[in-house]
Amino acid sequence: MAKQSFLFFLILFLQHLETHGTSPDSQRTSFLASTAQWQTMQCSAMSINPLCSSFLYVTPQGRTLPEIATIFSANASLIKPIRRLSGVEDFLVGVPCKCEKINDTMTALFHDATYEVKVGDTPGAINVNTFSGLAMDVGGGRLLNASDRIIVHLPCGCSSAAS
Repeated sequence: MAKQSFLFFLILFLQHLETHGTSPDSQRTSFLASTAQWQTMQCSAMSINPLCSSFLYVTPQGRTLPEIATIFSANASLIKPIRRLSGVEDFLVGVPCKCEKINDTMTALFHDATYEVKVGDTPGAINVNTFSGLAMDVGGGRLLNASDRIIVHLPCGCSSAAS
């Protein structure tokens, strides 16, 4: 089970590097960032209880470990710091994954976090600035108002729980 969660993390991490990496060719980087999509792990039966545990790759953006735990609705003891070759420290956030139906066409493995909308927030800004570009369907297409509490869906998973 740990190997499967790690493999899922590795796939997401490599996608994250491709879409957030820097390149001398800025047009190529912009193109990659604008066309990349997170791929969810499909599942067939919605679940109330977590089916598995996985990791989210989080860039701290100046936030402390306890702040990250709160934002991602995670247990701080399951957050592990990792250091890039450049010396920058990021985090692997351990989270439980459940099979959820988030819209009429998508049932997949997600970890949900609750977020309070701030003045000036947009779905894109919440995704990139708060959730390290990991969130799907922020706000569900609704108009966001300051102090609204929304559920943010973060794709996660392990192959033993996918169908």
